[in-house]
Amino acid sequence: MKGDLPIIISADEDAFLLDLIKNQTTVTPRGAWIRLIRKAADFKFYWIDNNPLERQYKAWAQGEPNNHSGKENCANHYANTG
Repeated sequence: MKGDLPIIISADEDAFLLDLIKNQTTVTPRGAWIRLIRKAADFKFYWIDNNPLERQYKAWAQGEPNNHSGKENCANHYANTG
């Protein structure tokens, strides 16, 4: 399908992505996968371009992204559609 996964580096990009998610006719309870993954080498999150999350824009809910029960190694982006 030749799509790209987002790398969110600004509040404007975050707002754009949230708007896209909100305007989908079907939004899964898991939101949109953004290819933010935790690497086993240092247990930190990285974007698809291998830049660490900690050096980029981030406006996560408190405590996110987390590693719920030691099982989460990727991140989804949610938009309140209700």
